[in-house]
Amino acid sequence: MAIYSIPLKATPNQELIVNLGNQNIGITVITRNNNSLYISVTADSETIINNRICRANQPLIDAQYKPINGELMIVDKLGDTDPRWQDLNSRYILYWIDKDEL
Repeated sequence: MAIYSIPLKATPNQELIVNLGNQNIGITVITRNNNSLYISVTADSETIINNRICRANQPLIDAQYKPINGELMIVDKLGDTDPRWQDLNSRYILYWIDKDEL
């Protein structure tokens, strides 16, 4: 049972792979023309979500039936504003929550 922060860079587009919940979790964050952030997630190379818009303080996966051992959420430390890439890992923190914590 654990909650982990996943360090993102303050860059408009990025990809990373982290081992969480005994799975290799691939995370791709992209910025679209309207400056909104979108996220795609894989678990052990299986697509979990694809180009979902990022909303602060809301579950990103939000589906217990998906083959992933946890949930991802971007938390706004100063309120409830949708994330901007310029403030990733300072104001907006990406968290992993193990399934046991849900």
